[in-house]
Amino acid sequence: MTAFNVVHAHFRRVHPERQRLRNRIRHVVRKSARYALWPTPSGHFVCGYAKWDGSASGECSEADLDRMPPLSMSLAVSWNDAIGQSQITRALDHVFEHARKPVELERLVEKIAELFRLPVSPVHVAPSERIDETASVESSLVYRSALTVVWREIDQLPPRQRVALLLGLRDENGSAITSLLVVLRIVAFDELAAAVELSPEELAAIWDQLPLPDLAIAERLDLTRQQIINLRKSARERLARRLPFLRDGNPLLSRASS
Repeated sequence: MTAFNVVHAHFRRVHPERQRLRNRIRHVVRKSARYALWPTPSGHFVCGYAKWDGSASGECSEADLDRMPPLSMSLAVSWNDAIGQSQITRALDHVFEHARKPVELERLVEKIAELFRLPVSPVHVAPSERIDETASVESSLVYRSALTVVWREIDQLPPRQRVALLLGLRDENGSAITSLLVVLRIVAFDELAAAVELSPEELAAIWDQLPLPDLAIAERLDLTRQQIINLRKSARERLARRLPFLRDGNPLLSRASS
């Protein structure tokens, strides 16, 4: 899991087009009643026909995806093309009709990129345009061996502080940090749902929307936006007092997550 997240963070930096394709796929899935995206007991997300949610057993393997035929009518696009909903829908149907099982989200993105004949290797970066190699938030969290201790302290926060912190955590790019707790198996999805005072179904329904804006969290807690900001500030201050190793540049305490 550590290797997966470090590599994923690296390719997201050097190949942002792939991340845009991933976001387009998620958007089509969320907007269509035909498809669904749901968490597995192991904590990662799979995608498939909505009728499979809760009933399909197992997932499509890498070998099955490799044996999948190309689209019946060739479709070649570039990373710069505006890949539309109809194109993604066609590719999703092709994958699911042949897989007959849910597909892990990252594998699905790779397969659709292959069907669209999108190059998977990033373009050469000139020396003057080198990618910033600063450690990402994901990798920073991954190599903190005491993350389980961090979660234990978060779980001990007063309920409103805990909800305000977990539902609004974001990195410097605006991406959700809370999901890493599940991805890295620090906490089970159901336990995280309980920590933010939601059922697993309610958390799954807003999972793709995380991190929530302060106003949305405020509405859930029947508070004002400023009260949410104050709650999260108090939570970070408590964590800093109890866990001194978090004070130096950790995203849980930084302004980027405010």
